[in-house]
Amino acid sequence: MSDLINTFLPEEIVRDIFHLLPKTDLCSALLVCTRWRDIGEDPTLWCWGMLEVKHGDLEMLGTRRMQNVQMISVGGAWDSLQLEKLFQALVQLNKLNTLFMYSLNLHGVEPDLLAMNVNKLKSLTISSCTMAEQQVQTVFQTMSKATKLKKLDLYEINLSAVDHTTLATAMNMLEYANLIDMGLSQLTVEQITSLLTMAAKQTRLHTLYLNTALVRTVDQEIIQAAAQNISSFNLTSALI
Repeated sequence: MSDLINTFLPEEIVRDIFHLLPKTDLCSALLVCTRWRDIGEDPTLWCWGMLEVKHGDLEMLGTRRMQNVQMISVGGAWDSLQLEKLFQALVQLNKLNTLFMYSLNLHGVEPDLLAMNVNKLKSLTISSCTMAEQQVQTVFQTMSKATKLKKLDLYEINLSAVDHTTLATAMNMLEYANLIDMGLSQLTVEQITSLLTMAAKQTRLHTLYLNTALVRTVDQEIIQAAAQNISSFNLTSALI
């Protein structure tokens, strides 16, 4: 049947038909023959929302159909080799702008590769992931020099090893930062003081969420000056 259709229908007509198919049927069509697969891999045929990536999706991430993916969520039990392959694939997705990572052990990922992925994004959420000190330092060192990242949500990530000036520079290059779940074991008083001191002078931040425990020892004048430059400055309980 596919041979007969291929004889009479030009590629443009087949593509128009594929546009009418639901995603599950389109996936089935790609298995019919090489010509249909080549046509069906056209990125314009695929509409993606938030894509939850599983272990078995690694090969698919390198296909043409994935080129327009903008949002990816990934979490759970991955081994080091799988994660390395995952981030090598993600860095090739030029339209990817949002990444949600949860419950991952990232220790096996090369720090520069992780930093490349983070700083090409517009929005990043990292929740309950394990990261080595060198990885965290490399990510924020890279971010402090240049980044496309605008929105950052961090939950239970230890940043205490990052140089306070580097961290402050990187955070003030963002537009939105949520550190409300971060306590004194993940951030130091010196880091928060530097972040707010820099924000009091110049910042791109318009929204900042902090845990009250992080700012209790910071000079109130610094907090108030930072709050004047950050239009939505939010604490878990009001200090200012």
